[in-house]
Order: sequence, then structure tokens, then C-alpha cells
Amino acid sequence: MTWFKVDDGLHSHRKPMRAGLEAMGLWAVAGSWSAHHLTNGFVPDYAVMRWGVNAAELAVRLVDAQLWVDAEQDGDTGWRFRNWNKWQPTRNQVELERVWWQRKTALYRDPELLKDIRARDKNRCRYCGSLVNWKDRRSTVGATYDAVDPQAGNTLVNIVVSCRGCFIRKANRALVDVPDMALLPVRASGPNQNRTSTQPDTHENEPNSEPELRQGKTRDTTRSEPEHNQGPTRTRPVPSSPVQKKEKNPSGTAATNQSVPGSDTTAGEVVAAWVEALTANGVQPSSAQRGQVGRLARELLAHNEPGRVLAAARSAGAKGFATIDRELTVMAAKPEPNDRWPGGWRPVNHDPVSGRPVDW
Repeated sequence: MTWFKVDDGLHSHRKPMRAGLEAMGLWAVAGSWSAHHLTNGFVPDYAVMRWGVNAAELAVRLVDAQLWVDAEQDGDTGWRFRNWNKWQPTRNQVELERVWWQRKTALYRDPELLKDIRARDKNRCRYCGSLVNWKDRRSTVGATYDAVDPQAGNTLVNIVVSCRGCFIRKANRALVDVPDMALLPVRASGPNQNRTSTQPDTHENEPNSEPELRQGKTRDTTRSEPEHNQGPTRTRPVPSSPVQKKEKNPSGTAATNQSVPGSDTTAGEVVAAWVEALTANGVQPSSAQRGQVGRLARELLAHNEPGRVLAAARSAGAKGFATIDRELTVMAAKPEPNDRWPGGWRPVNHDPVSGRPVDW
């Protein structure tokens, strides 16, 4: 179904007032006819004459009011709406949207393909690299599927996992037509490259696992635990100093103020920077969100430059993001001098048919 759009300010515009109420009735009926038949605003005279004995006179009034123009199309004479392509969907746009909905319906009827896509992309957006949430139906971090080339079919190469933010930005266009947007390569080691554990992540392939349940899994071995929590098979380094109690940092999170080995920046400083930027926009994070960012900050500081982590925290807070890994991934996607790319991987444009990188 195609809709003929009418602005809510039509009643007070000078052109409809000049044409008159009777002529505007013809204008509305003709607009619905053109939208239904996908004529891009053209209305033949034989259709107009069916809508009243004085339809020709009303059409002249619409031309005088600069709402219609005399036109000819496919050998038929008639009238055309002014600026139809500016305010109404064109035939090409309607047909592309119909094809998109047909392919989307066919995609969700292929559970095996969906399973393979999610197993490959590991709950990560292939455009920005951020974790996605399959239970989130509203925000920009919610998960969906997107076609790299809308004209191609539903194949494992062409369909990727996308966050809703990138999905909206791409707007059903081919990836090559979207500036400053690229397809990230599949990360063979899993979404979280910075893990220090060699054990596989059992949460990444769960269909409904959420980001907050998967982030910050790397253990901080500089922190000791009570003796009764240590199982017989665990081995932990003996700390050289007595166990210190956790102290709340200025941001109110329970994360420890110990600095990550090899870095002078503490996770508490990263959380404080994130909270400061977030509260500047009138958003007050919860204690659970602060703890989550604190755990993630310790992991990121262990494998990234502290200055970049702090900058990512401030940027995420300014944009209202609940995590900072998204911003760090975006920063990592920008080239450094001498073509050095932090994070261990870089965005590469892929051929939508073969899936091979085109710049290698």
C-alpha cells in the first residue's frame, strides 16, 4: 500500500486557499490515484473527467494556483503535481521498498541462514564493531540484520549483523554509496580480541545474550579474593602487599582504584570521565552501569593506550552511550601514521558477492 501524503498545514497555505475547497477535493482524489498507480504525480485527463462534470474547470483552477501543471506522459495528456518527487515517494522508491520487505520476510523464514550469520558475526555490528543487544527493540544498540547490497539476494556474504544506529544511517542503500562507512572483516578470534583467557566465550553465540552479560569477562589477577572462594583447581599469584578493600571512586562505582599493570591510569579515572560527560547531558547512570563500565575499563586499559580509553569514555558519555567499547572501536577504525591500526584489526571493504577484501 502506498500513501499519498498531505501536510497538516495545507488548510492555511495560500495555494489551496486560491484554488478553493472544491478544487482541493479533486487535488486529493487525484493524488491518491497517482500514488496507487505509481505515475509519479501524473494524472491523465480521462481519469480526471470521471470525478465530476466540472472537473476540467477545477483542473484549470489548480493550474492557476500553481498546484498542477499541464503535462503529457506515455502518449496521454493530463496534469502533473508540482514537486511530487520532493514530497511524495517515487515509483522507484516504492518498488525498492516492496522488494526489501519481501526479502526481509524471506530472510526470517530461513532460520539456518540466520544461525550461520550470527555464529559468524558473534553479536557484533559489522559496520562499527560494537556489541549489539538482540532484546533491545528501540535504541541504537539494538540488533538487526542488514544487506550490504540491497539489490543482491539473501546470502551469507550479503547479510550481516548490524546495530540499529548503523542500519538507520545506511538507510537501505548499497554500502558503496554510503560515505565514511565500511564493512569490517570477520574477527576470527571472536568479538573480544583483548581477552587474556584462552578459554572460549560461551556467551557470544547465545541467541538472546545481552552485552552487559558479556563485557568485562577478563579477570584482574592483581585483585585477590577471599580464601574460601578459591577452588582446589585454581591458581592465583600471591600478592606482595596485604589485600586492600575496594574504595568507591569519585564517580560512585565500586571498581577498585588500582591501576592496570603497565598503565598509570586507573579504571576509576576512566569511569569518572565517563560519568562526568554523561551527567553534563543530564543523564545519571545507575550503579550497575558504573560497575559495568569499570570492569570494561580495566580490560581496555590492559590492551590499549590509556589516553585513547579516556577519550573514548568521554566521547561515549557525551553521546549517552552506556558502554565505551563502541567509541574505542570507532577510534580504532581510523588510520594512524605509517598505516598503524590499533586494536589488532582494521576495516576493509569487501566484495558483496565473493566476500573477499578488495584492498588486499
